[in-house]
Amino acid sequence: MKEKTKFLTNKFLLILAIISFIIASLEGILYYMNEDLFFRILLVLNNSVNAFAFKPSITLKDAIVHMNENYDILHSVVCHVYGIAVITAPYCTIAVVYKVLEKMLRFVFNFRHNKNCEHIIIFGYNDSVKAIIKNHLPDKNMCIHIVAPDTFSDEERYNLSRNGYIVHNFDILMADESEVKFLLDKAGADKTRDIILFDDNPINNFSILQIFCLRRGGRGYLLRNGTKITCRCEEDSISELISDYYNISKEENYGYDLELVSIPELQIRKMFSDVPLYSYYLNGKEKLSSWNTHMLILGFGSIGQQALLQAINLGVVHNDNSVTVDIFDKDIDNKMESFANRFNFDTFESQGNSYRLKSSAADGKLTINCHKINVKFREFIETIRRKNFAEPYTYAVVAIDNVNTSVNCAMRLANIFDNNESPSTPIILRINSDKRLAKYIRNNNQTFSDVRLLEDKSIVLSIDMILNKEINQKAKSFHSFYSNIQILSKGEEAGKKNNESPDALWNKSSMFKRDSSKALAEHEKTKQIIFSQTASELGISNIDAKIDELIGKNGILMNYDGYSWHLNEDDDTFLRNLKNDSFAYHIAMMEHRRWCYFVASQGWKNGIKRDDKRKIHTCLVPFSQLINDPSGRKTIKYDLMSLMARYLENHQP
Repeated sequence: MKEKTKFLTNKFLLILAIISFIIASLEGILYYMNEDLFFRILLVLNNSVNAFAFKPSITLKDAIVHMNENYDILHSVVCHVYGIAVITAPYCTIAVVYKVLEKMLRFVFNFRHNKNCEHIIIFGYNDSVKAIIKNHLPDKNMCIHIVAPDTFSDEERYNLSRNGYIVHNFDILMADESEVKFLLDKAGADKTRDIILFDDNPINNFSILQIFCLRRGGRGYLLRNGTKITCRCEEDSISELISDYYNISKEENYGYDLELVSIPELQIRKMFSDVPLYSYYLNGKEKLSSWNTHMLILGFGSIGQQALLQAINLGVVHNDNSVTVDIFDKDIDNKMESFANRFNFDTFESQGNSYRLKSSAADGKLTINCHKINVKFREFIETIRRKNFAEPYTYAVVAIDNVNTSVNCAMRLANIFDNNESPSTPIILRINSDKRLAKYIRNNNQTFSDVRLLEDKSIVLSIDMILNKEINQKAKSFHSFYSNIQILSKGEEAGKKNNESPDALWNKSSMFKRDSSKALAEHEKTKQIIFSQTASELGISNIDAKIDELIGKNGILMNYDGYSWHLNEDDDTFLRNLKNDSFAYHIAMMEHRRWCYFVASQGWKNGIKRDDKRKIHTCLVPFSQLINDPSGRKTIKYDLMSLMARYLENHQP
């Protein structure tokens, strides 16, 4: 192990320095034998010290002459080893000076951090981590530790230290159990609240994850309360393995918060944030029910797959709008067969090259069409023209690996979609490496006027994007709100208030519940557009006043007393009043459908009894069926949670 080797090297240098000093002293004692005792001691010390300063008082030539003049075994042995000592002593000096300068340099660089700065540890040092470093601006309030088993060059170590990073060169996976705590404490794990596992190999990240104590009282390195571990993983099977590992504890007192991320996920999240899926309709006059998502994905690698998954969640804007995704890839058979394993075929049905969400699972239509066509062929262009004529595309993602092919496709799509009588269709183009070409496309307002570039991973890889604190905080707030919300029937008494913090409640939840809350938080931006559009279509001029009318102190559906919501009557009356109010009814139907789509995309199915382990949920049904289900209908009021959250935002004390 490198850290152990480093320790042994330092120990060796110390022993070598001591031996060199002793040998130089022995030579001095023999050489100055005839001098006065007081001056003999000073001359011996002077020679020994000067030996470490590259200029011994007794030169090697002097020692040889003295040996020849007083030849015996003692003088001969001492003279020979002295010849070695005058070489090793300066080497020890150089090593010590280097160590001192290195520590002084680290002290100077680390002095720039505030005493109470935020500590972040990144495990791994690869191209992705280098991109994170490049995108990070020095911040004295943030101290970033980089832990990697590979040796850093002196130049890398200096540059990292100069920019405020603290480098630790050890392999934690190869460390002895007795060394783990020492090494992690040295890397700042006892002070950090964020750990990022970013090795290219997800198995290595999983192995490092297991070093940390999974739950309080368990085995492993115990982190501070509230510490979050962000684990990179691009493999679905490994993600399931990690989630299963995290959920396996029957206890609810987890030792750390965990989030799984992938680089393609970060890129697509940024894409939909910059260019929302509903962009096609923003300046039009179509009703919300006609905001059909017709998405085109060229290339079904990791980018294309993430685009599909996030579009399934973000594409729901109404209980009736359709979500149709056309995927083109010359190897679509193999890729889709592997990807479709995430679906449950009690929920999805396969017809030829299409996958459809069954009508028994949710309202609206969700269709995924797969096309095995080489995009270079004329057949591809004709197919796109035909499909675009039948139902215009509203969003296109070109995620083909080959740059020449992808640029050619983007130009052809821009030509096909160019129609002054219809809105502009966003085309997102992926270019991984050619920065000059990317700059040209960004600045070309003619051929590529509707083409946007998918942010390269070197841009999206930042501390802020990886930790995703804004969305996570929203997700925690929604989860806490849902966990604590009390909607009481007439005459029902409120329960005790749960004083646990959102973080504490979050740490008790499963990975699926967390992902569900994140999907809700990701959809929140879309939901605000839905509120405005729905209100506009119904002639409602003031959305917040309408929400007050529905669920405020004197609400039609329920009233809020500052602590709990109370139904004015029983559940039957609530549902009847809900149906009579178009605004609230459409919001509830839309939200239930969005939840169904997200759950279905994660492989769940409907069943008589809920079973999280087998991914069975009783509410994975259309809204009309939910209303008629004795137990399911009681959950409908929670589909108004976004309205409740907005109400509370406007009525903060």
